[in-house]
Amino acid sequence: MLARRSRVAVAFVLACSFYLFHRVFFSPPGGIGFDFMIPHNIRIQYPFEEKGINARDAKKAEAVKEVMRRTWKLYKERAWGFDEIKPVSGKSRNSRNGWGATIIDSMTTAAIMGLTDVFAEQYDWVVNHVDFNKAEGLVDPFETTIRYLGALVSSVDLLEAGIIPPPSPLFRQEILKQAKTLADNLGPGFDTPTGMIWPRINFTEARGMDMSGRRHQHAAVHLARAGSHWLEYSTLSHLTGDKIYLDNSTKAWDCLVFNKRGEPWPGILQYEKPEIHMDRPPGWDDKNSRSTG
Repeated sequence: MLARRSRVAVAFVLACSFYLFHRVFFSPPGGIGFDFMIPHNIRIQYPFEEKGINARDAKKAEAVKEVMRRTWKLYKERAWGFDEIKPVSGKSRNSRNGWGATIIDSMTTAAIMGLTDVFAEQYDWVVNHVDFNKAEGLVDPFETTIRYLGALVSSVDLLEAGIIPPPSPLFRQEILKQAKTLADNLGPGFDTPTGMIWPRINFTEARGMDMSGRRHQHAAVHLARAGSHWLEYSTLSHLTGDKIYLDNSTKAWDCLVFNKRGEPWPGILQYEKPEIHMDRPPGWDDKNSRSTG
């Protein structure tokens, strides 16, 4: 009897230890209490002159920068302010809500290449010409996050690391003001029972929308769209000190990371067709077709 009680006690201690370990190391962060410092003057460009690389490689790098300068010049001449320039006709079009996707999405490219004049033009566009309170059509939160929000917070990181000279001493406040406006307008998209973001957001009405045409009984969203906001939003929370962005981006973790359903391969998410249900907990269907992510 004593031996049996000992085994039960050991099992209980192990179970408690496992539970505490799991909650400490695998639970979603509840705040932004983990501070960090951005290293200053960290180098991103490859040090050709220090590593003994031959002149051909240095010329290749300069040639890439020259192509960037040339294409930027053509974009300015033919499509300035539009999201895209068509490569064959040279005509312009808006496909990302009319905020100038090419300008903003290439900010980090210009910064890493050291194209100070190009970056200054991009910065001026962001600070003085873009209104993230207005959008042409419905907003795709996935594309908007990776192209616009990601570029804005990354630009602040690169500027603070000394990668490129800041075009204004107020660069941090001015860029983050725009990033916060954009993220705040994306916020209603997270208003779902599962925390998985709606496929589209109506900025005018401040609400998420389902674009699936009800092919399924419940609103559905792809796995990448449901779980790939964490990096940009957590960075914005770090930079602003406002944890609402981190909280929004981790709402879906309860269904995605801490899946209550059994998993044949723990840690690899398994979901129905290419979509998961976003408007009912736990977010998963009961059918047998499988895909992993």
